[in-house]
Amino acid sequence: MVLGDLLVGDGLNDQVSPELLYGFAKLMGQKADSYHEVRNILLDRLQDGDSAVFGLINKIKGQVGENQFMQGAHAAGLNARLAELGNQEAWDVAIDQADGTTQYIQVKMYSDAGGVVRHMHDVNQKLAEGGLITDGDRVVEAIDFAVPANIAEEVTARGAELGLDANVIPINITAAEAADVVGKGFDNVGPEALSNLFGQLFGASVTVAALHGLVNAFLVYKGAKTADRFLASTIQQTAVSTGAIAAGMSLELVLNQISMIGAPPTYALVFCASMATRGILKRVARRQDYVSWLRVQNAHLKSLNNQMDGCPTS
Repeated sequence: MVLGDLLVGDGLNDQVSPELLYGFAKLMGQKADSYHEVRNILLDRLQDGDSAVFGLINKIKGQVGENQFMQGAHAAGLNARLAELGNQEAWDVAIDQADGTTQYIQVKMYSDAGGVVRHMHDVNQKLAEGGLITDGDRVVEAIDFAVPANIAEEVTARGAELGLDANVIPINITAAEAADVVGKGFDNVGPEALSNLFGQLFGASVTVAALHGLVNAFLVYKGAKTADRFLASTIQQTAVSTGAIAAGMSLELVLNQISMIGAPPTYALVFCASMATRGILKRVARRQDYVSWLRVQNAHLKSLNNQMDGCPTS
């Protein structure tokens, strides 16, 4: 389980979600295409203060919305592509149609309709005045807007009242949900890191309890273990495994916080720490079993001595 968690996702103690990693990678390219790099960026912004945090949340929030829109478009079989330039003017996504035409869309992850309508007005005004908006060598003549589904109807109504010529496409994510993807990342590496650690540990303990329960149930079924030992063995083994995972998670949290080393060395140290802790805890558990065995044997000897004392001597 430890090895699997280290190879999949963000390690034992998940702090950066795959969705957040994807948003960073799309926005910043190779500078933020790994969990370790994203974690360092989040830590740096936390040190720079609230303004840096809020600024990054707004940037990544927009990228999360674009990614969500792209996933929906691809799921619908549309040939959608993001603008090649990160600072592309007026549009973010292009959908190339079978008839050779292209639909251009600006994605706005706003919580209120008013801000979107203002952008719609500015874009329509620029297009009406002959402002040059391009896609490579092609001139863009119309731009539609993709907005969170919870404000799409209001944006459509207000746009129609102003006579704005643009289609409004709903995205199945709200601005708050997109911002929460980034906010949770900041919380998990910053002030809420310890809470996240306990939450991850609880989930891991439930998983190992299920695994040990299945193994012991199989052993009981095969007759390799008595039924009265099922619960005690499962509890003991779960405690050992949970302690080992807790040691690995704690070490990983410290290494990630100080940002001294990268992912492969961190994972190697975490794995070794977990296995070493597990070995120690298993030895302690065996000693407890040995003590229990000795007590049983001593009780048997005491009973035998009492029986012998009661026997007549020849």
